[in-house]
Amino acid sequence: MRKTLTILLITLSTFGYSREKLIEFKSIDKFNISNWNKTKSELDEFENETERQRNSFNRNNRKNNTLLKASYSLGVHGTEIGVSYSSYINNNKSKWIIPWVVSVSILEIDQNYFNQSGYEKAKLSYWMPGISAYRKIKGDFYANLTMTLPIGTETLTYYGAETMNFVFGVNPSQGICYIPESKFGITFGISIYEKLLTSEVYKNDLGIRAEIGIKF
Repeated sequence: MRKTLTILLITLSTFGYSREKLIEFKSIDKFNISNWNKTKSELDEFENETERQRNSFNRNNRKNNTLLKASYSLGVHGTEIGVSYSSYINNNKSKWIIPWVVSVSILEIDQNYFNQSGYEKAKLSYWMPGISAYRKIKGDFYANLTMTLPIGTETLTYYGAETMNFVFGVNPSQGICYIPESKFGITFGISIYEKLLTSEVYKNDLGIRAEIGIKF
């Protein structure tokens, strides 16, 4: 800084500036340097306040939301009535919603399909944890991809004897749904789903699922 100032002063003096003018220029420069720490402190305070306001804005625009939905699934090999619970934090600026989801359901297997297994009776009990991804299309309508993992047991009866097996599988679905922007509201949707399981009596399925629920 001093080297640059010295060169500037020599240049000015060669153009005939008076000594008084040079002294006045020096005094202004000294004033700026002496107040630099105060100015820097004010800038730091301004930046800190801006950061606080930005963080406050982000917090105000991040909302905790819950979806509670009932569903009816009509598949090739069975029908299902289910309930799902999901929760997420929504940022109004983002077009994506990615909640975790847990669902349970009551399954009724098609009799003709069940008869192919050779068992007299079967009881399946499983729950389905997973995750969903919603991508805003237009307004409050979203494209939805969901992946849940059926985990549970099945009890099979064969000539009066019962056996119990562990059941595991995958249950992806793809669809369109409506989720209101307001804190409270009605949500609904329709999707296509696929299932693959290790079950002895319900190995796979393909169908359509309709959902309706509430957001709160």
